Amino acid sequence: MNKPHPLFLPPVFMTLAILLMLGLDRWLPGAEVVAWEWRWWGALPAAVGLSLSAWGAAMLILHHTALMPFHEATKLITSGAFRLSRNPIYLGLTITLVAIAWGLGTATPWLVPPAFALFIDRYFIRPDEAMLARLFGDTYQAYARRTRRWL
Repeated sequence: MNKPHPLFLPPVFMTLAILLMLGLDRWLPGAEVVAWEWRWWGALPAAVGLSLSAWGAAMLILHHTALMPFHEATKLITSGAFRLSRNPIYLGLTITLVAIAWGLGTATPWLVPPAFALFIDRYFIRPDEAMLARLFGDTYQAYARRTRRWL
């Protein structure tokens, strides 16, 4: 498959999403939806999200298969984090964005995590799933039937 330009990789979009959330919170916050004294609880889903992403990435590295989007996989990983979700790295990034929205506490940053998830789904996940289906055929189809795309 084609190698993506480094400016079009998920960590860049994650960074842009965080910057957008910070900007919304600063200049167009909307209502306070999480009281100040409860905002620190956002650290818990942040830890879960970052851990899930790291676990998924570690599984790909451990099994010597493609970590980068749009690169052909050499193995279909269905264990570890990939037993919970077909996309644990993207799920973890999205959970982390939810945690940041929680920590910011205002309404408008909450718009970003679902938009990020939709973008990632269309731009990265769908092409990746098509590639996996082509490479691993019935084995991938069986995995897709028993494991959800997100959670």
